[in-house]
Amino acid sequence: MKIKIIIIGLLMSICIYSQKSTMIGVYQSNGLVSDFNAYYDATNSFGICIEYKFSKHWGVGGNVNLHNYNFNNANTNFMYSTIPIYIKYYSSFLNISALMFAESYVNKKGNIIFSDISPLNNFGDFNYGLGLSISKQFNLTKKIIFEPDIKLISNSIDGLNTELSIGIGLLYRL
Repeated sequence: MKIKIIIIGLLMSICIYSQKSTMIGVYQSNGLVSDFNAYYDATNSFGICIEYKFSKHWGVGGNVNLHNYNFNNANTNFMYSTIPIYIKYYSSFLNISALMFAESYVNKKGNIIFSDISPLNNFGDFNYGLGLSISKQFNLTKKIIFEPDIKLISNSIDGLNTELSIGIGLLYRL
């Protein structure tokens, strides 16, 4: 918990220097998780985000999300608190972000027999990973930005787990 507070504090302190380039907002995504045996499970994530653009083409940001893993063959859901941190390259066509994240276990709903649902049996108290995102920003007004994205994420669950998700962000420029 202390690490999460420190990371959020660092991200917010970056934004103190120039509020013209700071954006805050909400983010939601849905996706599929695949393991090495091509088994697919659904994911969804919802959270708040902050982004700071420190030059014409570069920025940093982070989210605090609740991330759910839902299994297809069982009535089971794992919930994690996730903190992705990213560096973003802005262009007039598409934006590209490289991210890293850490997530800690919050809750499990339902009974699970791992052999019935998937070889994904290493859902632990702490997972981590890397990812790549491609997005496009659309200015709805001078202050409000709509940003859809596509993410490819690899995480520590079984070491070979990947997630493909489609998300949307609604940002407010301070």
